[in-house]
Amino acid sequence: MPSHPRTTLWLWPTGLFPRRILYFLRIKNITTSILSSHNITIIPVTMTPTYALESLPGFESRPGNTTLPVMRVGETWIYESLAIMEYLEELLGKDGGAAWDIRGDSALKKAHTRDVLSLLGDAVVWSGVAFIHSEASSTSWSGLTASQMSASAAAHADKKFRVLMARLEYGVSQRQGKRLSGGEQVTLADICLVSQVEYMTKYGMQWLDGWDMLGKWYEGIKGEEWVLGKEVLEGVEGSGRWEDALG
Repeated sequence: MPSHPRTTLWLWPTGLFPRRILYFLRIKNITTSILSSHNITIIPVTMTPTYALESLPGFESRPGNTTLPVMRVGETWIYESLAIMEYLEELLGKDGGAAWDIRGDSALKKAHTRDVLSLLGDAVVWSGVAFIHSEASSTSWSGLTASQMSASAAAHADKKFRVLMARLEYGVSQRQGKRLSGGEQVTLADICLVSQVEYMTKYGMQWLDGWDMLGKWYEGIKGEEWVLGKEVLEGVEGSGRWEDALG
Protein backbone atom coordinates (compact mmCIF):
# COMPACT_ATOMS: atom_id res chain seq x y z
CA MET A 1 0.00 0.00 0.00
CA PRO A 2 2.90 2.48 0.39
CA SER A 3 2.79 3.01 -3.40
CA HIS A 4 -0.82 4.17 -3.17
CA PRO A 5 -1.65 7.57 -1.66
CA ARG A 6 -4.03 7.47 1.28
CA THR A 7 -7.46 8.06 -0.24
CA THR A 8 -10.66 8.86 1.65
CA LEU A 9 -14.09 8.89 0.03
CA TRP A 10 -17.17 10.23 1.83
CA LEU A 11 -20.45 8.72 0.60
CA TRP A 12 -24.08 9.21 1.61
CA PRO A 13 -25.53 5.94 0.25
CA THR A 14 -29.12 7.07 -0.28
CA GLY A 15 -28.11 10.41 -1.80
CA LEU A 16 -28.40 11.07 -5.52
CA PHE A 17 -24.80 11.63 -6.59
CA PRO A 18 -23.06 9.31 -4.09
CA ARG A 19 -25.13 6.33 -5.22
CA ARG A 20 -23.54 6.77 -8.64
CA ILE A 21 -20.24 5.73 -7.04
CA LEU A 22 -21.78 2.63 -5.47
CA TYR A 23 -23.36 1.62 -8.77
CA PHE A 24 -20.03 2.08 -10.54
CA LEU A 25 -18.17 -0.02 -7.97
CA ARG A 26 -20.74 -2.82 -8.26
CA ILE A 27 -20.67 -2.82 -12.06
CA LYS A 28 -16.88 -3.05 -12.03
CA ASN A 29 -16.88 -5.72 -9.28
CA ILE A 30 -14.75 -3.55 -7.01
CA THR A 31 -14.92 -5.08 -3.53
CA THR A 32 -13.94 -3.63 -0.17
CA SER A 33 -10.75 -5.72 -0.26
CA ILE A 34 -9.77 -4.24 -3.64
CA LEU A 35 -10.39 -0.75 -2.28
CA SER A 36 -8.29 -1.54 0.77
CA SER A 37 -5.44 -2.83 -1.39
CA HIS A 38 -5.34 0.61 -3.01
CA ASN A 39 -5.38 2.36 0.39
CA ILE A 40 -8.92 3.65 -0.21
CA THR A 41 -11.27 4.14 2.75
CA ILE A 42 -14.97 4.89 2.29
CA ILE A 43 -16.62 6.84 5.10
CA PRO A 44 -20.39 6.42 5.55
CA VAL A 45 -22.43 9.60 5.86
CA THR A 46 -26.03 9.79 7.05
CA MET A 47 -28.68 12.49 7.27
CA THR A 48 -29.61 13.56 10.78
CA PRO A 49 -33.16 14.49 11.89
CA THR A 50 -32.16 18.15 11.40
CA TYR A 51 -31.21 17.44 7.74
CA ALA A 52 -27.47 17.67 8.39
CA LEU A 53 -25.16 15.23 6.61
CA GLU A 54 -22.68 13.78 9.09
CA SER A 55 -20.24 10.89 9.17
CA LEU A 56 -21.33 7.97 11.31
CA PRO A 57 -19.84 7.96 14.83
CA GLY A 58 -16.25 6.75 14.92
CA PHE A 59 -15.43 7.92 11.38
CA GLU A 60 -13.58 11.01 10.17
CA SER A 61 -15.94 13.98 9.93
CA ARG A 62 -17.17 15.14 6.57
CA PRO A 63 -15.06 18.11 5.44
CA GLY A 64 -16.77 21.46 5.85
CA ASN A 65 -18.17 23.33 2.85
CA THR A 66 -18.34 20.22 0.69
CA THR A 67 -21.16 18.39 -1.06
CA LEU A 68 -21.28 14.62 -1.40
CA PRO A 69 -19.54 12.63 -2.68
CA VAL A 70 -16.11 14.10 -2.02
CA MET A 71 -12.74 12.35 -2.21
CA ARG A 72 -9.32 13.22 -0.83
CA VAL A 73 -6.32 11.68 -2.61
CA GLY A 74 -3.20 12.37 -0.59
CA GLU A 75 -3.46 16.10 -0.06
CA THR A 76 -5.65 16.90 -3.06
CA TRP A 77 -9.42 16.85 -3.50
CA ILE A 78 -11.93 15.66 -6.11
CA TYR A 79 -15.43 17.06 -5.64
CA GLU A 80 -17.66 15.80 -8.46
CA SER A 81 -19.13 12.32 -8.86
CA LEU A 82 -18.24 11.99 -12.55
CA ALA A 83 -14.63 12.99 -11.89
CA ILE A 84 -14.44 10.51 -9.00
CA MET A 85 -15.75 7.67 -11.16
CA GLU A 86 -13.35 8.47 -13.99
CA TYR A 87 -10.44 8.57 -11.53
CA LEU A 88 -11.45 5.21 -10.07
CA GLU A 89 -11.86 3.77 -13.58
CA GLU A 90 -8.29 4.76 -14.42
CA LEU A 91 -6.96 3.51 -11.08
CA LEU A 92 -8.71 0.17 -10.58
CA GLY A 93 -11.34 -0.27 -13.28
CA LYS A 94 -9.86 -3.62 -14.40
CA ASP A 95 -9.13 -5.00 -10.95
CA GLY A 96 -12.56 -6.57 -10.56
CA GLY A 97 -12.45 -8.32 -13.91
CA ALA A 98 -14.87 -6.00 -15.73
CA ALA A 99 -12.32 -4.82 -18.26
CA TRP A 100 -14.36 -2.49 -20.47
CA ASP A 101 -14.04 1.28 -20.05
CA ILE A 102 -17.04 2.70 -18.18
CA ARG A 103 -16.90 5.77 -20.44
CA GLY A 104 -17.42 3.63 -23.56
CA ASP A 105 -15.38 1.01 -25.41
CA SER A 106 -14.84 3.05 -28.57
CA ALA A 107 -14.41 6.68 -29.59
CA LEU A 108 -18.03 6.76 -30.79
CA LYS A 109 -19.40 5.22 -27.58
CA LYS A 110 -17.41 7.72 -25.54
CA ALA A 111 -18.94 10.54 -27.58
CA HIS A 112 -22.44 9.12 -27.06
CA THR A 113 -21.77 8.84 -23.32
CA ARG A 114 -20.63 12.44 -23.09
CA ASP A 115 -23.64 13.51 -25.16
CA VAL A 116 -26.04 11.86 -22.71
CA LEU A 117 -24.21 13.20 -19.66
CA SER A 118 -24.27 16.76 -20.99
CA LEU A 119 -28.00 16.68 -21.70
CA LEU A 120 -28.71 14.88 -18.42
CA GLY A 121 -26.73 17.39 -16.38
CA ASP A 122 -28.79 20.28 -17.73
CA ALA A 123 -32.03 18.30 -17.36
CA VAL A 124 -31.25 17.57 -13.70
CA VAL A 125 -30.75 21.27 -13.02
CA TRP A 126 -33.99 22.37 -14.69
CA SER A 127 -35.92 19.52 -13.10
CA GLY A 128 -34.57 20.60 -9.72
CA VAL A 129 -35.65 24.19 -10.26
CA ALA A 130 -39.14 23.04 -11.22
CA PHE A 131 -39.29 20.81 -8.16
CA ILE A 132 -38.25 23.36 -5.54
CA HIS A 133 -40.73 25.89 -6.92
CA SER A 134 -43.63 23.43 -6.88
CA GLU A 135 -43.08 20.99 -4.00
CA ALA A 136 -43.76 22.42 -0.54
CA SER A 137 -41.68 19.78 1.25
CA SER A 138 -38.54 20.97 -0.52
CA THR A 139 -38.35 24.10 1.67
CA SER A 140 -36.67 21.96 4.36
CA TRP A 141 -33.50 21.86 2.23
CA SER A 142 -33.89 24.10 -0.83
CA GLY A 143 -33.12 27.42 0.84
CA LEU A 144 -36.45 28.87 -0.36
CA THR A 145 -39.34 29.87 1.83
CA ALA A 146 -42.92 29.14 0.82
CA SER A 147 -43.40 32.79 -0.16
CA GLN A 148 -40.39 32.63 -2.50
CA MET A 149 -41.73 29.66 -4.46
CA SER A 150 -43.00 30.64 -7.90
CA ALA A 151 -45.48 28.76 -10.07
CA SER A 152 -44.27 30.62 -13.15
CA ALA A 153 -40.65 29.69 -12.40
CA ALA A 154 -41.70 26.06 -11.99
CA ALA A 155 -43.56 26.09 -15.33
CA HIS A 156 -40.64 27.72 -17.14
CA ALA A 157 -38.13 25.24 -15.69
CA ASP A 158 -40.38 22.29 -16.53
CA LYS A 159 -40.58 23.47 -20.16
CA LYS A 160 -36.78 23.66 -20.36
CA PHE A 161 -36.54 20.20 -18.79
CA ARG A 162 -38.88 18.68 -21.36
CA VAL A 163 -36.96 20.15 -24.29
CA LEU A 164 -33.77 18.53 -22.99
CA MET A 165 -35.48 15.19 -22.37
CA ALA A 166 -36.89 15.22 -25.91
CA ARG A 167 -33.35 15.62 -27.24
CA LEU A 168 -32.14 12.80 -24.99
CA GLU A 169 -35.00 10.54 -26.10
CA TYR A 170 -34.26 11.20 -29.77
CA GLY A 171 -30.54 10.54 -29.38
CA VAL A 172 -31.12 7.23 -27.63
CA SER A 173 -33.62 6.18 -30.31
CA GLN A 174 -30.91 6.51 -32.98
CA ARG A 175 -28.50 4.05 -31.30
CA GLN A 176 -28.32 0.29 -31.53
CA GLY A 177 -28.15 -1.78 -28.36
CA LYS A 178 -29.76 -1.83 -24.94
CA ARG A 179 -27.58 0.86 -23.33
CA LEU A 180 -27.90 4.63 -23.58
CA SER A 181 -24.56 4.94 -25.36
CA GLY A 182 -25.37 2.03 -27.66
CA GLY A 183 -24.07 -1.51 -27.46
CA GLU A 184 -24.30 -3.94 -24.56
CA GLN A 185 -21.93 -2.52 -21.93
CA VAL A 186 -23.05 -0.21 -19.14
CA THR A 187 -21.51 3.27 -19.26
CA LEU A 188 -21.54 6.36 -17.07
CA ALA A 189 -24.63 7.45 -18.99
CA ASP A 190 -26.63 4.45 -17.71
CA ILE A 191 -25.31 4.85 -14.17
CA CYS A 192 -26.22 8.52 -13.94
CA LEU A 193 -29.71 8.24 -15.39
CA VAL A 194 -30.62 5.20 -13.27
CA SER A 195 -29.40 7.06 -10.18
CA GLN A 196 -31.59 10.05 -11.05
CA VAL A 197 -34.71 7.99 -11.73
CA GLU A 198 -34.29 5.81 -8.63
CA TYR A 199 -33.61 8.79 -6.38
CA MET A 200 -36.61 10.81 -7.56
CA THR A 201 -39.01 7.99 -6.75
CA LYS A 202 -38.57 8.89 -3.05
CA TYR A 203 -40.38 12.14 -3.90
CA GLY A 204 -43.10 10.33 -5.84
CA MET A 205 -41.73 11.52 -9.19
CA GLN A 206 -41.69 9.22 -12.22
CA TRP A 207 -38.88 11.01 -14.01
CA LEU A 208 -39.27 9.19 -17.33
CA ASP A 209 -43.05 9.40 -17.68
CA GLY A 210 -43.97 10.15 -21.29
CA TRP A 211 -40.62 9.11 -22.80
CA ASP A 212 -41.09 5.80 -24.60
CA MET A 213 -37.51 4.89 -25.50
CA LEU A 214 -36.12 5.96 -22.14
CA GLY A 215 -38.93 4.13 -20.38
CA LYS A 216 -38.12 0.91 -22.25
CA TRP A 217 -34.45 1.32 -21.39
CA TYR A 218 -35.29 1.78 -17.70
CA GLU A 219 -37.61 -1.24 -17.60
CA GLY A 220 -34.79 -3.33 -18.99
CA ILE A 221 -32.10 -2.09 -16.63
CA LYS A 222 -33.73 -1.41 -13.25
CA GLY A 223 -33.77 -5.07 -12.25
CA GLU A 224 -30.10 -5.66 -12.95
CA GLU A 225 -28.01 -6.85 -10.03
CA TRP A 226 -25.93 -3.68 -9.74
CA VAL A 227 -28.94 -1.39 -9.21
CA LEU A 228 -29.16 -1.37 -5.42
CA GLY A 229 -32.64 -0.97 -3.97
CA LYS A 230 -33.75 1.48 -1.31
CA GLU A 231 -33.64 -1.08 1.51
CA VAL A 232 -30.01 -2.05 0.86
CA LEU A 233 -28.91 1.58 0.56
CA GLU A 234 -30.67 2.52 3.79
CA GLY A 235 -29.12 -0.46 5.55
CA VAL A 236 -25.62 0.53 4.49
CA GLU A 237 -26.25 4.13 5.50
CA GLY A 238 -27.33 3.07 8.97
CA SER A 239 -24.64 0.48 9.58
CA GLY A 240 -21.64 1.67 7.59
CA ARG A 241 -21.14 -1.93 6.39
CA TRP A 242 -19.92 -1.43 2.84
CA GLU A 243 -19.58 -5.21 2.54
CA ASP A 244 -23.39 -5.39 2.32
CA ALA A 245 -23.21 -3.46 -0.94
CA LEU A 246 -19.81 -4.31 -2.37
CA GLY A 247 -18.81 -7.68 -0.96
